[in-house]
Amino acid sequence: MTREVSLIAIFGATGTGKTTFVNDASGGKLRVGHQSHACTKDVERSPVFQLDGRNVVLFDTPGFDDTNLPDTEILKRIAAFLTTSYQNGFKLTGIIYLHRITDIRVSGMSRRTFGVFRKLCGKTSLSNVLIVTNMWDDPPSAAQLDRETELREHPDFFQPALDQGATMVRRTHMNSKSAHDIIRILLNKEPTIMQVQHELVNEKKQLSDTGAGREVQRELIEATERHNAEMKTLKSDMEEALRERDEQTQKDLADWQKQAEAVEKQRQADLESLKKGFNEEQVRWRKQVEDARAEREAAMARQQAIRDELEEARRRQQEASDHHRQELQEKVAELEKRIAAKPDSTGNRYFLAWTSDLMTALMVPKLIALFGATGTGKTTFVNDASNASFEVGDQLDSCTQDVIQSPLFNVDGHPIILFDTPGFDDTELSDTEILKRITAFLTTSYEQGYKLTGVIYLHRIIDVRMSGVSRRTFKILRELCGKDSLSNVIIVTNMWSDPPTVKQIKNESQLRESPKLFQPAIKAGARMVRRSHMNTQSAHDVIRYLLDKPPVTMQIQRQIVDNQEGFYTTNAAKVLSEELVEAEQRHLKEIQRLKGELHKAKEENDAQAQDELQTCLRETLVESTRLAKEIRALKEGFEAERLQWETRVKAAEAARLEAEKRQNELAEEIAELRQQAANASGEERRRLENAISELLKKLEAFSSGQWSCIVM
Repeated sequence: MTREVSLIAIFGATGTGKTTFVNDASGGKLRVGHQSHACTKDVERSPVFQLDGRNVVLFDTPGFDDTNLPDTEILKRIAAFLTTSYQNGFKLTGIIYLHRITDIRVSGMSRRTFGVFRKLCGKTSLSNVLIVTNMWDDPPSAAQLDRETELREHPDFFQPALDQGATMVRRTHMNSKSAHDIIRILLNKEPTIMQVQHELVNEKKQLSDTGAGREVQRELIEATERHNAEMKTLKSDMEEALRERDEQTQKDLADWQKQAEAVEKQRQADLESLKKGFNEEQVRWRKQVEDARAEREAAMARQQAIRDELEEARRRQQEASDHHRQELQEKVAELEKRIAAKPDSTGNRYFLAWTSDLMTALMVPKLIALFGATGTGKTTFVNDASNASFEVGDQLDSCTQDVIQSPLFNVDGHPIILFDTPGFDDTELSDTEILKRITAFLTTSYEQGYKLTGVIYLHRIIDVRMSGVSRRTFKILRELCGKDSLSNVIIVTNMWSDPPTVKQIKNESQLRESPKLFQPAIKAGARMVRRSHMNTQSAHDVIRYLLDKPPVTMQIQRQIVDNQEGFYTTNAAKVLSEELVEAEQRHLKEIQRLKGELHKAKEENDAQAQDELQTCLRETLVESTRLAKEIRALKEGFEAERLQWETRVKAAEAARLEAEKRQNELAEEIAELRQQAANASGEERRRLENAISELLKKLEAFSSGQWSCIVM
């Protein structure tokens, strides 16, 4: 099962084979130009294709030094694509820069293109960059090998980028295998934010103030300075030609001056265009995205209307007389074809177009986990949001003792799955066991390619003060997330009175502003909101805050999976360990105090005091033993819990494969029955039609349930 889409952009000077690479890799048919004439005028995308079980999409970008477009226009189009995609939650998994090894020397154009490219990426993204030399002879010539070494080692070429994490590889053959071998290097990379995306979106800079914008401006200004120097020389030559009455030279120089002035005029226009920004290009890209989403939602509504109409037609068919049954059968068949058909094309060729297969591939469900102390309404939130009917406990008795997955549901056209996590201070499970189960869920799902889009933390506003367990729960959550993920955390206060009481509003203010409560997380990017009503609308309103967030890697996932750290050394486990050790120390001190009091009571022959103290001592010893056991369990790791989750994952995958097999069998069975029904009549035909109707219902159930088991 494909978890996510790897988005890879292809850069390079005009004529370096970018479009050919895209077509070879994807089987696409984008128009290919030649070295003197570029075909790619805007960012174009490949069809979605699969490589090693992963959906992949390539983006072919226009090259600088285009035959019809100035470099400023190219930069604006690339920047509009990169910022709009980033604002809509999409990051590039990798960036491929193509360079012809056949070039005898690196031209000024190639140097300038790579200079702008480095500024687009920035240092932090270079580890996701592949510099690909192509158009090699077979076998490579000695000159090409020398050229490769020079490119790799010269500080004016690729060496600085390679030193900062980029990788340089050869594409020795122009075929799909060589393209796929290159893409494989990028598939397991963490999606990256390019410098120009950070500058334009996060820092709100103007395009002309970005690193890439300044690089293009520098080239234009240097060209202007060269032009001015040439004009001085030209003026001197003209004066000399006038003195010598050389009319032909005067004419040639005048023509050259006219051409040079036209080029300089265009150059100045390009500079002004760059300073004005790229609002027009952004508006166009945003409209593409908005149109795509609107069309997708409309298509979903149309499909639902067809399903409703089909259900009604099937019902009427069963009740109809023989006279009308044939007419209804034709209507049912027509509706079934419409459900199976793809949406109509709108001609939109851009990367988020509904008409393409990419929109479907990108619509992987957004995964959101719910956290909070026991009794804060997590399961109620899940039920309200997804229309599920999980058992809800009360504040004294917890029902959720493992991570539970909601049914798939939609909010504003986005497929959503919620995960209800067990609360700490559970009535039956220790906090150590809770943390292990949550960690097993987070790490196993991450290893399977799933990331959370967001985390919702629930807190009762009716609590007069924040209890110790609530503080501990939130503290552990912060360490599970890490600072980098807190911008994807929504702190939700619920169980409000209507209207809110003065006390509740005061509680909210204290929670928001106290450095011991939610204030540090809010400062680090978390958002605090109210859930004023316990219904579907309010749950969906909370989820909407997360819809545009890109999926994140949580700190616990990075520590255990990426860095191979032990469970006990993770920040979350350390927080719980400190709490447990402090509690154990308090109990040990209390045991010593009780023993002293008991000794004193014995000396005084106070029987009643002895009974009470012995009872307290037994209870304290039991709790101290429990705490010591929890600490030992924390140090032992979570292998048992991980094994349970891995078993569930394998079972889910087996169930999915079996469902796919059954789906194919049903489709074949339906096709066979339809053929039989076409040749049947009377009661036999009705029997076959009813059988087809039942099988189609089963087939629809299989199709709609493909995400019913993510990691379970």
